[in-house]
Amino acid sequence: MSQKHNQLKLLLDELEVQLRDTDQWSNQPLPPESLISDQPFAIDKLNFNQWLQFLFMPRLLTLCIEQLDCPQASSVAPMAEEFYALYKVDGTKIISILAHIDHLITSA
Repeated sequence: MSQKHNQLKLLLDELEVQLRDTDQWSNQPLPPESLISDQPFAIDKLNFNQWLQFLFMPRLLTLCIEQLDCPQASSVAPMAEEFYALYKVDGTKIISILAHIDHLITSA
């Protein structure tokens, strides 16, 4: 695994731990039809935490495992800031991890 993929995998692991620790992780799978959306962040079907858990994280994990190129840009942290502010949830650590992921992905 390349250094970038390894760092990304570690951040994804840290993100999962943080989502679990703050009770924002679902132990129940979602119906497959809820994972199909053409909207940004699948906002028409999922809340932000569901999107992280069921779409974002698995896609990045696949990139790590298969050693595929990362996207050229990522800006998930700002969406997290909006989501957690709206629902008055302390998402400081999650936002920080996502900011690190965004930076890692967008850095050369």
